Amino acid sequence: MAISGKVLVPLACLVAGCVWAEPWTTFNGAETRDAGGGASGTLPVGAGAFEIERPRAHGGPALNAADFGFSVTNDDNAAALVRAFAEAKRVGASRLDLPPGTYRCFGDGVRVEGLRDFTFDGHGAVLVFRRSSRQGGANLVVTGTERCVFRNFKMDWDWTRDPLASIGTCVNKFVDEKNDDASYFDMKLDRPHPCYPALPSLQTATTVDAARRHLIGTPPNRLIFLGHAQGPKSAWIAPDTLRIWPGVKPSPDAKVPATYQCYYNPKANRGTVRQMPVGISYRLLHYYYGLGGITMHGNRHFTLEDVDIWSCRGHGLAVGGEQHHWQVVNVRLAPPEDKLSERLTSSTSDGHHVSRSLGWCKYVNFTVSFCNDDSHNFHDCTAYGVPEAPDRLRVAGPRGIGYLAPKVGDTIELRENNFDATGWRGRIVKITGDTMSMDRPVPQPKGDRFLFFNRSVATDHILMKGCVCRDSHFRNLFQSNDLTIEDCVFDRMGSGAVQFAADWTTDLWCEGMGVTNCVVRNCLFRDGNQQGRGRDGGWAAEILSFLRIPPNVKHAPPSPGFFSDILVENCRFENPAGLLVSLIHARNVTFRNNVTVDDGLVPNRQARTGGFLFRNCQGVTVESNRWELADGLAEPTFSFSADTSNVVCRGNVLTRIGAPLPPYGGWMPSKRWCGFNLLGMFILRDPKHAPLSDPTFSRTPGHFSEDEFRWMHDWGFNFARLPLDYRYWIKDGDWHVIDEEEVKKLDAAIAYGRKWGVHVQLCLHRAPGYCINPPREPKDLFTDADALTACARHWSYFARRYKGIPNDELTFNLFNEPPGRNPERYERVARALVCAIRQEDSDRFIIADGLEAGRGAFLPLARLPGVGQGVHSYDPPDFTHYQASWWNRPKGWPRPVWPPKEGGQAWVEAWFTKRGWDSPRMGGVFTHVGEFGCYIRTPHPLVLAWLEDNLRVWKARKLGFVMWNLRGPFGIMDSGRADVEYEDFEGHKLDRKMLDLLRRYASEL
Repeated sequence: MAISGKVLVPLACLVAGCVWAEPWTTFNGAETRDAGGGASGTLPVGAGAFEIERPRAHGGPALNAADFGFSVTNDDNAAALVRAFAEAKRVGASRLDLPPGTYRCFGDGVRVEGLRDFTFDGHGAVLVFRRSSRQGGANLVVTGTERCVFRNFKMDWDWTRDPLASIGTCVNKFVDEKNDDASYFDMKLDRPHPCYPALPSLQTATTVDAARRHLIGTPPNRLIFLGHAQGPKSAWIAPDTLRIWPGVKPSPDAKVPATYQCYYNPKANRGTVRQMPVGISYRLLHYYYGLGGITMHGNRHFTLEDVDIWSCRGHGLAVGGEQHHWQVVNVRLAPPEDKLSERLTSSTSDGHHVSRSLGWCKYVNFTVSFCNDDSHNFHDCTAYGVPEAPDRLRVAGPRGIGYLAPKVGDTIELRENNFDATGWRGRIVKITGDTMSMDRPVPQPKGDRFLFFNRSVATDHILMKGCVCRDSHFRNLFQSNDLTIEDCVFDRMGSGAVQFAADWTTDLWCEGMGVTNCVVRNCLFRDGNQQGRGRDGGWAAEILSFLRIPPNVKHAPPSPGFFSDILVENCRFENPAGLLVSLIHARNVTFRNNVTVDDGLVPNRQARTGGFLFRNCQGVTVESNRWELADGLAEPTFSFSADTSNVVCRGNVLTRIGAPLPPYGGWMPSKRWCGFNLLGMFILRDPKHAPLSDPTFSRTPGHFSEDEFRWMHDWGFNFARLPLDYRYWIKDGDWHVIDEEEVKKLDAAIAYGRKWGVHVQLCLHRAPGYCINPPREPKDLFTDADALTACARHWSYFARRYKGIPNDELTFNLFNEPPGRNPERYERVARALVCAIRQEDSDRFIIADGLEAGRGAFLPLARLPGVGQGVHSYDPPDFTHYQASWWNRPKGWPRPVWPPKEGGQAWVEAWFTKRGWDSPRMGGVFTHVGEFGCYIRTPHPLVLAWLEDNLRVWKARKLGFVMWNLRGPFGIMDSGRADVEYEDFEGHKLDRKMLDLLRRYASEL
């Protein structure tokens, strides 16, 4: 491969190959390839605009559930809610309110039916369910309502008595090559199971990371036990250890449905145990289908908003019947953060499942994570069968007509067994058993049967905006028309993030009636295909389509166009494990203006990662996309089958990550940095740009005190971070003009550091175009070219001015606390500033703060040589910023408590892991804590306990630490705390206890 500047030079010829079992043409993505014009000139528009109606005002009364026996002392609050909703329907109430609190719902579920213009407001109440399978139905079923809003409540499951899952580690295995059913593995649970000594059901097992906060793809990554209430054979060998025979029936006479017999055989048992890795942790699911969290059925203009479903059995959110015009807004289906490492389960099957509806739905800011199956599954059930008489159709298959669920008057479309259209539609006039009598004669199929599409239902017109799908077992299935997926995040999905699908099988599924008019825009796809990694072809693609036909059914090749009018634009793909797009039987597809970033660190990365595969497609345009690949990775390939036509690839660009950066000299810190932030040029004080109200933020504005460097040296500290406001050294407010007389004050600070052996780090706390504190900058560093140019000019100036001062004495910190939004923009800005510095001084070491104001590790920058990362530790913020005037807390301040119930050091450990600082991809990246501390209103004894818990964690990771600040309301001197016995020190008030604590840990590094 040849590179010319930033653009990939086209290959001289096309490469023909036989990668798959049919002729393919494969070529590189920058080559202009025009074979018939590409996609049509008409782009899809997606779902379009539509509104969901809210309740209309009326004179109905407002009810309170407490009047119907709803109480924190009641174990069956579901029954109380049933009574309350029944009364609301009887009297035509306008609303029902719950008193705040946590409520046990240990009886049957709650069914709500037939309400009109009604609001149910939970006021933050938590509903904890515990139910058995024989009770049936979801925890909350809402059916037949019109213009209703259900809002502001939380749903959970009783894990203390009936956990949905356990976390276990494989501690031993035994493979018996001679005896078929003798192989087993031992799983040690992280806590005793409450059903011991009875055996829990085992349904699936999924590998999890060491910190138990993510699902991972380590094989075998999904052991299938499904099919019997008890799962496979198992036995307790200790109160916390289960022995599992994964392919053996729980008992010889166990009745297992024919569908799942395949999981019980010697090959499955021995093979699973053989590949089971000892020492790997698993999430063991005790349930799969059944019950459910919330079911919406046959509603019209329904809103579910501001709801958390922390956990439930079965589907988290399910939709069915003739439901139309509904929305799900600010809903989170995910375990509570403080319980994540214990649970790792939100729903035991699909997170969100739509089996049939009339469509017109919105999903806005809907988060689905840690479900056990698909995150989203939109489909409409179909069926297969044969003509039984000239005007009759018989549904075949073990699930019968109930799966299709047609009604008299519905319109049935006939499709050939390969999904090709027949052009025939008819109306049902009578249903007898599995037979539908039609209003017109039916034709004969070309193959052995027809597919039946009920065209009276259609889950079409779907808007998904701002939604997040993360750490779920499988995928997101879209089998709908008129679809917009916009501003969404697909993070660590088990398989393809967006799948357009239709399939029919002889025993399980018949679903999907095609996809057309689909827009996928401004979405982030990150670290995908956790299970599909290393597999060539369909399942290991981020966006894919497929038609599944039983392998034993003879059929003609399907015609292209079952999936049509698809636009993917302005999306970002980070570290894909396989293809970006794999489409089959598609028409009019456009993939444009997308960015793919691949650092090559994904395990089991495919050879064709980042490319395309098109089979039996017509009209494909791939244009104006950009790939940023690590050096040594192969360029993406574009593969088309011989029956694909009208293909255009043009204007695509490949760049190499790190290519524009000058080489780095290789210096790395040899010791950990411990010290303080010095605020001499922190915030410019003038009438127009006043600093924060607390006067102690900067006692020496505009210059630095040599005493501060001397004190740090005498106390044994070696580091001073200087948060700087660029407005101190510009002339007349013009950020392009630097006043060198003002910069001499920085020269003096650097000289003080060199004199007293204190390392100095310059940080643009207010950079041209960005500051986390008010006032806002006139232009945005992340979107405005002038702001980025100005910021780069300032760093170029400092790099040139201080070139020659060794890294042991001076380093740079790009700018303070970047925001969490648009991480790709932060990466672009950071790379530009690093490049500006290195062009002047290739040896200068640089710190880039972590994402989200320094809280989270930013993995895309981990690969840059000579660039470390800064952690800012101010969590939990209500504790560290207690009663701070600038910290917005409109609902009041909770009383500071430390340590939390899980233990202080454990809490900090979990925080570090959750924020990515322990990620293997951060290995070798120099990291230090650039800011930390607690405001003066947090009680001093609690502050010292918080500090020591953090210092212990940092010590274990060999991290240096830099307190905010030396003098001021977070620091050890002149802080103004009311609950400290200060020591007089050279005219200042010194917090000796805090100083001694910091000195002890600084001396141990």
